[in-house]
Amino acid sequence: MKLSAIAAIAVIGLGLVGFSGCAPRTQVALKYQPALIKQFPCRKSVSIVTFKDARNKTTIGETQKGEPIYATTSVSEWISRALYDELRRAGCRVEYHDAAYAFDTDVTLTGEIKALNLIQMTYTEYDSDMRVNIILEKHGQREFSKEYYSTFTKKTLPSSGVSEEVLTELLQGMVQEIVPDLRSRLE
Repeated sequence: MKLSAIAAIAVIGLGLVGFSGCAPRTQVALKYQPALIKQFPCRKSVSIVTFKDARNKTTIGETQKGEPIYATTSVSEWISRALYDELRRAGCRVEYHDAAYAFDTDVTLTGEIKALNLIQMTYTEYDSDMRVNIILEKHGQREFSKEYYSTFTKKTLPSSGVSEEVLTELLQGMVQEIVPDLRSRLE
């Protein structure tokens, strides 16, 4: 009888652990994978300053049950470093800085995060959107400014990594719009 009780508890425990992989996560690691943007002749050096998070909230979304979703890392660094990585992969000479200063580079790229939302609609569907303003300065003068808006919806099987995948694909979509706009200003 003791052995069957232990076995039953073990089966229930394993079932709960297995089911937790399908449960929505309220903490999401912000990851980024390159969007594989085509290289271009980038002749200017670029300083990227960590973007300002102007969202005035600490959450990045909510689960199907209305629970808040939090990022485990900085939203500002996630977006800024994604642009750093993409411009470097595209062939630019890029520096990353936490704060603005008079850098010894041709241009400075910074921005402001206006919105980031990840909403779990059902166990298998996620909606996401992001709005970011990009500012390119040359010798302290604004040379280019544009607000970008990206949306992404994903229907998938429930798993523990879906939130990260949705946000990565959302940011990739935005970066694929930003880098070509910067191209003519960096050649």
